[in-house]
Amino acid sequence: MGKRGADPYGQPMGIDTRAALTREAVDRLSRADLSPQELLHEAATRIRRAVAFDFGAWVTLDPDTLLPTCNVRFAKPDNLIEGFWDNELLTPDVHKFSELASRRSPVATMATADPEARDKSTRRKLIHERLGVGDEARVMLRLDRTTWGAGCLYRDGGARDFDEHERQFLGEVSIDLAQGLRRSLAGRRGTAVPIETVGVVTLDHELNVLSSTAEASRMLAQMPDDARTTVRAVAIRTRASGGGADDGPRHVRVQLDDGSWIRLQAEQLKGDADEQHRVAVIIDRAPRTDVVSLTLRLHGISRREREVAQLLVTGMPTDAIAARLQISRHTLRDHVKAIFAKLGVSSRSELTARIAGDNVA
Repeated sequence: MGKRGADPYGQPMGIDTRAALTREAVDRLSRADLSPQELLHEAATRIRRAVAFDFGAWVTLDPDTLLPTCNVRFAKPDNLIEGFWDNELLTPDVHKFSELASRRSPVATMATADPEARDKSTRRKLIHERLGVGDEARVMLRLDRTTWGAGCLYRDGGARDFDEHERQFLGEVSIDLAQGLRRSLAGRRGTAVPIETVGVVTLDHELNVLSSTAEASRMLAQMPDDARTTVRAVAIRTRASGGGADDGPRHVRVQLDDGSWIRLQAEQLKGDADEQHRVAVIIDRAPRTDVVSLTLRLHGISRREREVAQLLVTGMPTDAIAARLQISRHTLRDHVKAIFAKLGVSSRSELTARIAGDNVA
């Protein structure tokens, strides 16, 4: 139940109208016309009234790589932000995003981690203790097994741990916030990204920016919040994989303010002793397949429906699609009707424009 003694946060929540009122407020925000950053900021402000924390951050994540696409901070020190992603992507530790994304519960706290694992935690020893952090709560924002964001909330050392009622509340409100985040991302209709050439950012051995092309600088300026964190995280992921081709995806797709999508991917440079520790982050328009996949998932299209939709936009005849997927024409028609209803379209051409449009080449 947490630490005893002085309690700067008052009594545990228990049965409290604050929880119900806060969840109602977050539900209203999730249905409002807000950008992802606005939604996370406004919702986190209200959540903080029900579950107190001293500082923290909420992030949107690429659902395939779990790399950050924007951050909303609450008095969180910059050195904790940088140390956070080094720890998350380079060091074995407890309650990693990659682990929590597939857990049954969307909430985990440092206090409830396995004692032996907690004692060995690099994050706890090198980051939390140095900054005077007590308990940490991680909240995954996910729907239909897809993670769109996360929150990390911290209490100062000496404060009580997050209790069972608070963890339960955070789990409940995470669903509302995930729905709002997905709705916000899906509702932003992008136009073509006027990219004349690929942008490149070069980072040194400490992942500080050495140089940036004009096109890279222009696209980074259009990214939400702190683009530096996203660039650094994708570079860390590449360094962690050793630049190998078989270590999973090392990219992040970011939605710009106008609703269009770009992709950042990194490559370890090869050359002399200095150059081989450098990383190049390449920024380009997101590929058509990526935009289609993300758009379908943002609209709650099931896995089977996504297979149908992705074939529909290629122009493949319906009989050929049914044969490819080994389903009857009747079943295919049912899938098509469901897809059209969820996306608010009435024809294949409207579907293609809705989920790809002029976003990509």
